[in-house]
Amino acid sequence: MAKASYKVHVVSDCITSYKLDKIDEMFAYYAQKCCEVKSLAETSD
Repeated sequence: MAKASYKVHVVSDCITSYKLDKIDEMFAYYAQKCCEVKSLAETSD
């Protein structure tokens, strides 16, 4: 969606993986792809 010029938000509280040690890498990947990564508390403004 970011490639199509949409603003993409990833709610970090909703992300999990069977490899929990890789979650920070996933967030970095999303940020690299122009997605905004925020916690649920940060989005409820």
